[in-house]
Amino acid sequence: MIGVGWMVLTLGFEVLLGRALGAGWDRILADYDLPHGGLMPLGLLWLAVAPWAAARLRA
Repeated sequence: MIGVGWMVLTLGFEVLLGRALGAGWDRILADYDLPHGGLMPLGLLWLAVAPWAAARLRA
């Protein structure tokens, strides 16, 4: 649950900061478009599973 919380907070931060700086939705969503080089989904996925992975490695 901690990793999912981090993921949600990161996603919210990215969207809110992008909008606050005047970026359009097309620019913000471009970072999440895997076929065109946007790697944010992979980073968010890792952020969500990192606590679980760390716990598994410790055990």
